[in-house]
Amino acid sequence: MKILCILYDDPKNGMPSSYPVKELPKLKKNPDGMALPSPKEEILNRVNCLVVCLVN
Repeated sequence: MKILCILYDDPKNGMPSSYPVKELPKLKKNPDGMALPSPKEEILNRVNCLVVCLVN
């Protein structure tokens, strides 16, 4: 498994108004041909909550 992380300096004037990409790429399959994971909505909501809590 490969994970790409992009690190930014801490914003001094609040959150950035724009981001380097407008949307995430849509992947149909992994480069090695393995199926992509398909998480349940409940898991995504927990992750979104965690991200929001960390940002705030």
